[in-house]
Parts: sequence; C-alpha cells; structure tokens
Amino acid sequence: MSWLLGVAVQLSEPVLRVPQVYRGALWIVLGMGVVLWQWPRLGRVSIWQRWMWCPVIALMAWSSTGWRAQDLATQIWPRDWDEVPVRVRVTGLPQHLSGGTWRFDAHLLQAPEPPAGTRLPELIRLYADAQTGMATVAAGQVWDLRVRLHEPDGLSNPGGFDATRPVFEQGIRATGSVRHRAAVPLMVSEPGWAHPGLIDRFRQRVREAIQARVDDGRAAGVLVGLSVGDQSAIERADWDIFRRTGVAHAVSISGTHIAMLGWLVAFGVRRVWPRWQRGVHVVPAPTAARLLAVAVSALYALVAGWGVPAQRTVLMMAVMAVLHVSGRRWPWPLVWVSAAACITVLDPWALWQPGFWLSFVAVAILMSSEPEEGTLAGPGTPNWRARVQGAAREMLRTQWRVTLALAPLALVCFQEVSLVGVLANLVAIPVFTLGITPLALLGVVCAPLWDVGALLVQLTTVVLTHMAAWPWAVWQAPALPGWAQVLAVGAGSLAIQPVHWRCRVVVLSCLLPVLCLPQGWQLVPPPRAGQFSVMAVDIGQGTAVLLRTARHTLLFDTGARLPTGVDMGERVLLPLLRTLG
Repeated sequence: MSWLLGVAVQLSEPVLRVPQVYRGALWIVLGMGVVLWQWPRLGRVSIWQRWMWCPVIALMAWSSTGWRAQDLATQIWPRDWDEVPVRVRVTGLPQHLSGGTWRFDAHLLQAPEPPAGTRLPELIRLYADAQTGMATVAAGQVWDLRVRLHEPDGLSNPGGFDATRPVFEQGIRATGSVRHRAAVPLMVSEPGWAHPGLIDRFRQRVREAIQARVDDGRAAGVLVGLSVGDQSAIERADWDIFRRTGVAHAVSISGTHIAMLGWLVAFGVRRVWPRWQRGVHVVPAPTAARLLAVAVSALYALVAGWGVPAQRTVLMMAVMAVLHVSGRRWPWPLVWVSAAACITVLDPWALWQPGFWLSFVAVAILMSSEPEEGTLAGPGTPNWRARVQGAAREMLRTQWRVTLALAPLALVCFQEVSLVGVLANLVAIPVFTLGITPLALLGVVCAPLWDVGALLVQLTTVVLTHMAAWPWAVWQAPALPGWAQVLAVGAGSLAIQPVHWRCRVVVLSCLLPVLCLPQGWQLVPPPRAGQFSVMAVDIGQGTAVLLRTARHTLLFDTGARLPTGVDMGERVLLPLLRTLG
C-alpha cells in the first residue's frame, strides 16, 4: 500500500522536478534501507522499526516513478528537422487502417547527429500510407526510411479522452509520417523466428487469418480482440453497444478469460500428471497443475497484449502458486495489494487507467465475498437440479454484487452506468467466456471453429443491440466533485458487505445526492442568473464554442466527420456535455 501511495502522489503532481531531486531521494532510500535492515542485528527490534519501512517504500515509489517520467520527458525530437533519414525496427502489433495506411511503433536505431544537449526518442510512432509502397509491416522488420516527426499531440478536452496520455505511458516521444518522394522505404532485414517481435508476429498472423476466414468484419473484429487482444479491430458501433449494456469487459481480454484458461490447464494436468510416475516423484500433481496453469496463462496474456487485467490475473495466480509451493498462506487483501503494487512497478502510469481501478475493485469484491448459507447445494444434496439452481443463484448474486459496487466507480470514471448490465452480463459472460473465447483460441489450430464463433458473436450482438436500444438502458450523470466521488465509491463498497438490510438502506441512501446532484454542487456548475460562460473546444480541424447561461446552452459547430469514420462531435462534444450535466 505504501508503494501505491507513493506512485499516486507522484502522478498527481502538476510538474516534474529536476533529476537531482529524484536521485537524491533514491540515495536517501538506500541509506534508510541499510539502517533499517541492520537495525535488528543491533538487538533493538521494536514495532516502530517495521512501520518505518512504509515511508521508505513510499519515497522509493515516488522517486523511481518521477525519475522514469523525467527520463521520458528529456527525449525530444528537434523541431527544426524536416525530413530526415532514419533506421528503425518495428515493434508491437502494427495496425492496418482504412485506405491502406499502416500505423506502427518502432525503435529508433540510427538517425542524424542531434544538436548538442538533445536526446533523441527511443520509441516513435509512424504512419505510412499506401503510396509509400510498404505493403506489409511486421514486428521485427528493420527499415531505412525518411520521416517527418514532431512531438506527440492530440485532443485533450474536459470529459473526453486525453490522447497524449497513453502515448506517454507507452514511451512514445515522437510521432509522424513516412515520406516517399525523396527516397523509397527500404527493408533492410526480414526477421527470423528467433528475432525480436516473435509474439507480435504470431499475433499479426492470427489476426490476418481470422479476417481472411470470417466474412463478417464486425464478428471478425470481436474474434481478433478475444484471441490476440487487438481491441482496435472491434468496430466503434459495437463498442457503443457493449458499453451501453455494460459487457465491454467480457469482449476484451479480462481476468475472467485468463483465469478460465488457467483453470482448464490445471484441471487437465491434475488428471494427466499422476499417470507419469517419474514426474509425480519429482513434482506433485497439484504443484505441477498450478505452475503450468500460471505458465500457460502468462503466455496467453502475452499473446493478448499484456493489458492491465491480464497482468493482474497472472500476477495473482503467480503469487498464489508460490504461496502454495512454499506452504504459506496469505490473506486475500495482501495478495490483492501485492498484485497491484507489482503492476505499478512495471507500469506506474497504470493508475491513470480506469480499467485498473475497475479491474481491481471487481477482484476485491469477488475475493472478499463468501457464498451465503443455502445458496449452493451442500454435499448431502445429490440432486443435480438443486446444484444447478444453487450455482445459478450464486452467479446471479455475484453479478449483482459486482454491478452494485462498480456502478458508482463507473459514474466517477465515465459519467454513465448501464442499468441493464446485470441482465446483459447474465447472457454475455457465459456466452463469451465459455463459448466465443474458447472458439477464438481453438480456431488457431482448427480454423472452422472461427465460423462457429462468428455465428455466436452475431447472435449475441443482436440480443445486446436490442438491450442497448432501450431508452432507460444507461444512466448518465455530470462530473462529480471530489467529495461526491469518495462518497459514491465508499457507499457502493459498503452496500455489498454482509450487513443487516437496514444498514444497506442507510448506505444506499448516501448515493441519492450523487444520482441527483444539484447544479450548484456539480464540478462545473452553470453560471448564475445574469452571467454567462464561454468555452472554446478543440475539435481537430477547428474550434467549437459552447455558450452557457443559467438556463440555456448554445453550441456553435459540432465538428466534422473524418474519412476514417470518426465523428468529432461524438468523440469530443458529447463527453463534454455529459460532464457539464
């Protein structure tokens, strides 16, 4: 918890400090760590000595996060460079956009000598249109290119998506395009199987195979997202449906899919391993099942893009496996916090992502909840119908608890929550987890299974589309002030605890001010009578003007619809209006 607090404090700071401050803090951490480590050998063990580790760990998290951010911030592309020759190695999963344009990330291998005191970016993002002649781009390829780069930029409006933040999180410090008039792009080397980018090349081949096999592009996009974690393959219209019905987590690679695969592997190993006598003498079957489940789950998480939910699940499975092998037992909060801390060690900017909080809160709910008496059929009840009914009741109870606890957090993060989420998830979770996802994965070795998976996607999408069209499917609320956010999240967490129903009524009553927040308490309240406010909003190729009075709102210009299908009014103005209430 101290590590998470230190990372959160650094991310909340408006500006970065000079590198000397972070280096000095790390030296202080090293000195205090040596003192606290040697203190028990002097025979002076006390309670406060253990608690002193908390500020040391928090200071280490704060300084290391700041140092990493400062290291990225010092990577700058010279502004006076126009078209320069570079040599790059493609990394990650390239995206094939409309019109034959490729978007890919690349490590900068060679470039002209930069001006004195300038450090060039290590990772850049490039766009190559069809005229460049780059027919195929794959991870691990080395190219000689002429590029025109600039510092990353993007839209960042109130209530909308901050386009510059994820680029910084990924370590990309320059973006631009490939130029072809002065020099044609030249591939220097084609990667072999042992070259960097092996997993990403495999992901790209699977994506291309699915898109070539499945005629329905929307269904193919869902299968691609579930098999290799390429969420950009899913159509925006489908994302709107999944968001309105609250099943977006089931369509993307989540902990449920990783855990399901791990469970299947563990189940199979427990049945097969005892037949191998030599293996049983070396490693017991339960231990082998846990270790192989973690290994296969980690491999699937890597193939799926290694997102936050996948990281969280793999780390928790690894911690539980290590505890089992070592014969130790930790309480679930310690396992939960340890996994969160490990993720922020790898990616401290994960705390910026709403998915981080939604994922870990959902897991905390599942780990802290225990089945109520009578919800499941006991061992003395051989009737299979009673067992199925008990499992169904427990599934409904768990889904209701998760929905109730995450609804306030969704309001805080997105200013909206799905009211049909419980019903939609009862349909989507079994279908996607037990049907579509296994078919998407098994299709790698048996391509006809992708056709069956596409049919299931189409049928499920039809049902979800009808649910999303209901007029009361989504509840929207304006952006909440800080005290209301804390009140909402706290009330949602307390409402699912095993307490008397009267206590739950009192806790749920605390949500009423959040659901019906007066205008004067909103984060951005409307102007008073006789006053007005003007807000200029960047909509890409122009500026929209929002004029507000006490009773009226006037919007001038709703933005253009780009050739790529992006509607700037939908992307920028609707989130802003939702934030303002």
